[in-house]
Amino acid sequence: MVNEWFGNEDAKTILNIDLPDTKTDDSWLWTTQINESENFRKQSVETNLEFEDASKAEILMVADSNRPPSVRLVDLMLTTICIVDTVWNERNRRIHGEKETILAHILRSIRLKLTEHKMVSENLVDEILAWAPPPSSWVCCNTDIAVSPNGSMLAAIIRDEFGTIQSITTQEAAYTDPLIAEASAVCMAAKIAVDSGLKRIVFQCDNVSVVNSFATKTQCPVDFRIEAAKKRFALCCSKLDEWEITHISRVCNYTAHNIAKWAMTGKISGIIDPHQLDCNVLDDFQEWDPGPAS
Repeated sequence: MVNEWFGNEDAKTILNIDLPDTKTDDSWLWTTQINESENFRKQSVETNLEFEDASKAEILMVADSNRPPSVRLVDLMLTTICIVDTVWNERNRRIHGEKETILAHILRSIRLKLTEHKMVSENLVDEILAWAPPPSSWVCCNTDIAVSPNGSMLAAIIRDEFGTIQSITTQEAAYTDPLIAEASAVCMAAKIAVDSGLKRIVFQCDNVSVVNSFATKTQCPVDFRIEAAKKRFALCCSKLDEWEITHISRVCNYTAHNIAKWAMTGKISGIIDPHQLDCNVLDDFQEWDPGPAS
């Protein structure tokens, strides 16, 4: 229906919107614009900042002489964003009649957001450089995707402590945005884990942005495109006894990628019997070649 009603590019944009499963309040979204001076001028007017022109405001914000030598611009801006976001949320709580948050908790929330932003920006998430079986009583789930101009194929493979395949699942999706598709693949894996009655699981994904966003267990701002996916993932993981999510190099994640690629080629969705697959598909260290198109 969307493809019938809208042009190709507009339809892709609409289909790449990952809607939340539950009612979600509107929130502010800050984006960059080509004309930064005009953007800053609009923000200044909206917040009643009385600058003669936007250029003076920009100088106050970014000039080295206007901040301590030990404070980097990126740290100043990051702290400002976290403070404004927290204060804005508290302001909305009070306007809508919710209980006021005590100051100590507000300050703690700001510190948590700062810590998690820095963790994401500095890539302080462990990276797996070679696939290895999980610890005893745990399972490991690798996810990946294959993307085409018309959609994507999500894939998840779960293996136990002996490396034995427990399940393989694929699912078609309308997303053409790789980030949203990768996040959805991890969400699919988490739901499979819960539905299968698994208790302890390590999720491995080769998209570092998804891993960094999903690894933080507090309400930390993430890329708006995967906010809904993070909420779904957190809800599923709340039903597990223990879980971890780690980044794995693509060169060690070919099995999941190959399965997605194989399923995309044959347009196959659902639970896959491992015996259906060529042994070259189930190779962690080599990309599967489907051969010439028929």
